[in-house]
Amino acid sequence: MSTTRIQFLISTISILLLCTTTCKAQNNPVSLCSSSSCGNIRNISYPFRLKGGPKTCGYPNSNFELDCQNNQTIFNLKSAKYFVEAIDYSKFSIRFVDPGLEKGNLSSCPVYSVDYDDWPSTIFNMFFDWNIPVAFIHCLAPINSSIYVKSAFCGNRSNIFSNSSEIYSYVTVGQYIHVSDLEDSCTVDRVFQASSHRTMRDSSSLSGIYESLAYGFELSWFRVLCGECEKNNGFCSLEGNQVSCKHYCREDIPLSQLGFGSAIIGLKFLCGFPFLVGLVVYKWRRRHLSVDESIEDFLQSQKNLMPIKYSYSEIKKMTNNFKEKLGEGAYGTVFKGKLRSGPYVAVKLMGKSMANDQEFISEVGTIGRIHHINVVQLIGFCVEGSKCALVYDFMPKASLDNYICPQEGRALSLSYEKMFEILL
Repeated sequence: MSTTRIQFLISTISILLLCTTTCKAQNNPVSLCSSSSCGNIRNISYPFRLKGGPKTCGYPNSNFELDCQNNQTIFNLKSAKYFVEAIDYSKFSIRFVDPGLEKGNLSSCPVYSVDYDDWPSTIFNMFFDWNIPVAFIHCLAPINSSIYVKSAFCGNRSNIFSNSSEIYSYVTVGQYIHVSDLEDSCTVDRVFQASSHRTMRDSSSLSGIYESLAYGFELSWFRVLCGECEKNNGFCSLEGNQVSCKHYCREDIPLSQLGFGSAIIGLKFLCGFPFLVGLVVYKWRRRHLSVDESIEDFLQSQKNLMPIKYSYSEIKKMTNNFKEKLGEGAYGTVFKGKLRSGPYVAVKLMGKSMANDQEFISEVGTIGRIHHINVVQLIGFCVEGSKCALVYDFMPKASLDNYICPQEGRALSLSYEKMFEILL
């Protein structure tokens, strides 16, 4: 084969691998459906429709059926209800406001925490791109920090396990709070979102923060237009105000007509092998992430636990690379650690003998529900693949059994009256 022909073959392969075909995604052609209105939302049309209207006039998903109550457009998501403030069909966006937020009322609180996992990503996107987090926290001691602004208490007093009658409430903007960075006496009550498309007037003033909260948060619904694209193995994305569909490694050029029929096998290998590797990696990651997600879903659902999620590198750092060993049990080894804020902790690194995530969940669920001055409290957890760890309060005076059984094999003699008193 001549040098010129080889160079042409290489160029052809490079073009096929790198080029993409782009097409503008088309809106669903629902021309016979008239738009409807409710309150300040005047043009409700595909993919949305009002409740009671023809089902063929909206996207076939219950999330796109809006309700009209007291002249207010309502969006229902699971057990949550949000006010719809605007729908922009040119930008494929919809803006929501929590019903608990009142304009001008700096004591009002959002009813719901806005969590990414609550919104089906198959149809709603741009959660992190278009919004910034606003976290409401409370502390049992005052905080002197410029990033915390004093606010009304937006938590649940029944979940506060303290004899302290005074609670200090704050709101902070623009960062996802790692609970490990909070002061020891602080707890996150709610995390809401505010649209980043609208510049916050002043994140250091409560009025400026509430003004952004009252404006609401935004999501994109462009993915409802991606069905045909993805059905043809295309990659659908939002670029500016346009939904595009790209196809990679398409054999748009009939190579056999160019006299290079033998190159088809090579092309398919070059295009297919990376996808095969990616599929294997994806399956492997999903297998581990499914365990991580089930554990994390459980922890996040236990409102009273409020666990801190640590990375494995943070666990290694706080234990000084597992330098000081405190003890060892059937399910793992316990090491002494220290938080960045100062307090010492006991880090239980789970061993391979813990067979599955259910045992890990059981361990957390048992100790996590106990809130007592004489019992260690769960502080946080780490789940990264096969590495699992739990972080507890550190007991400088060791365990209670050392006092009940000061000599091995010889327990203290307790009367029935004393045991009854302890039980009470």
